[in-house]
Amino acid sequence: MYTPKSLYIYKTYHILLYILRLPDKPIVTVSTPTPVNEGTSSYTIDCSASSKPDSNFTWEHNGQEIHRGGPMQNFPLVLDHVTREHYGEYRCNAVNTIDTDSQSTTLVVKCT
Repeated sequence: MYTPKSLYIYKTYHILLYILRLPDKPIVTVSTPTPVNEGTSSYTIDCSASSKPDSNFTWEHNGQEIHRGGPMQNFPLVLDHVTREHYGEYRCNAVNTIDTDSQSTTLVVKCT
């Protein structure tokens, strides 16, 4: 018969690990619009920014602010009843407490 010389006691420790996401600047992504026919009832250009905290957004058309909102992660621009005046550069700007970022794209309107 085996007689142990020493007794080992194993303890289990439970560790609670919290993973904190540090604040980060927005990184803007804008969809690339396809040419759209004049008279189209509705057209959407998507914009998103992964950031912490969420970003506030503005949309500009040819340098003029046309829409704002936030804080959020996604901010699509919906154009109703597309006309030739919708042609041009669209810029999505995102800003949070850390930094700012923007990206632009051009919408081509095919006139009939």
